[in-house]
Amino acid sequence: MLTREAVVAHVGALREGSAELAELLALLPEGVRRDREMLLECLRGPFFTQAVDGLSRQLRARSAGFGLAQALRYPYRGEGVNGFLEGVREQARREREARGGAERE
Repeated sequence: MLTREAVVAHVGALREGSAELAELLALLPEGVRRDREMLLECLRGPFFTQAVDGLSRQLRARSAGFGLAQALRYPYRGEGVNGFLEGVREQARREREARGGAERE
């Protein structure tokens, strides 16, 4: 299960100045500080938990995860947020490998 604690720990462990941290900070709304502390504050807040729970419920409803995987063309890895994330990660890995192979040719 993707827990809030796991997400907070992951963000807390990101290297300062890393591309991944910069991408996450760019997702913060305009008008708020765009730093790690603000991001962690948002992740610890109730809105994030409610949003993840709501997304998970929607992905589990009537096998929506399978339909979403078909529509967005990523590998189906189960229902709920975890299945969604695993499928998206797998697709990203495949795309990175394909780009790497194309660059070597």
